[in-house]
Amino acid sequence: MMNKERDRTTTQGNDNPQLLELQHYVNWIALSLLPVTGAYIYGAVMSGSVSAAALTLQCGISIFANIFTVISMRSIVNKNIFIFPYGTGKLENFIGFLTGTLMLPIAAMIYVSTVNSFMSGKHEVRFEFTQIGMIPGLLRSIYLLVWSKRLIAKSKSPSPIVQSFYVDYKVGVIVAIAGVLSMLLALWLTKMHYGHLGIMIDLALAAVLATYMLVNAVILIKTNFHSLIDLPLAESDQLKIMKVLTSHYDSFDNLGAIYTRTCGNTKIIEIELYFKRNTSIEEIDFLAERLSTDFDTLFADFNFRLIPKAGEDGHHGRP
Repeated sequence: MMNKERDRTTTQGNDNPQLLELQHYVNWIALSLLPVTGAYIYGAVMSGSVSAAALTLQCGISIFANIFTVISMRSIVNKNIFIFPYGTGKLENFIGFLTGTLMLPIAAMIYVSTVNSFMSGKHEVRFEFTQIGMIPGLLRSIYLLVWSKRLIAKSKSPSPIVQSFYVDYKVGVIVAIAGVLSMLLALWLTKMHYGHLGIMIDLALAAVLATYMLVNAVILIKTNFHSLIDLPLAESDQLKIMKVLTSHYDSFDNLGAIYTRTCGNTKIIEIELYFKRNTSIEEIDFLAERLSTDFDTLFADFNFRLIPKAGEDGHHGRP
């Protein structure tokens, strides 16, 4: 049985600079969030702002998800190809799926709080305290957005972890900028004795934040759910595989079963090929190398295994 590994991340993790940078990125996200969350909590308590409370809840989700991210990254970086022959992509997709799932109830809570505050008419906000968490959060999001974009640009098959964070920070930076500007406007309106308008801005921003979380949650759940289940490759990919096999048809006796599925971003390809009994191991190995080279030009991240079968029995051999 021949196993030709072409997953860029299935070598020992601690020898892979790309994985080490990804681990450093994840660790920095988790650690940098702690002081920012503290600032959000203080700002939300002191200001009474629904928007600040919404951002604090979002940080709480992120802390919980980041715990799983750090643990999973440690497993990914220290993985062994004999224990994880198909890589550890599903761990990464699980993190994205978990993050999206946690966002749904939090978005609902923010919506309820916004409506209750609007209906009660007794909502008071000290807007001068809202910037305590928003400005550090904005600066952190900008830095991590740039870092995420750089990691994606460096890889032909970016990690689902990085992609999940990139989606989050790309929209998050826009929302954070809008939040800072909105709270400054609300503060100015309050100073100008238009406090009711400032409160309406606060509630409107909270609704926007809840909508942003809801949209993000749907994207993360939908994207990562498909990767968590073992789906066969798309028909277009299977046609590519058949085209490669056709180009090497004179190198084997007959074609057996073709097994394909996805594992995270990785395409798993297992092919049974029948050979005459006098075919040498060297010839089979050389064919496996050529097939792997051809697949490498078609798929960014894949794992290919050739399963040789004896074909000189009158049943499987080519007529």
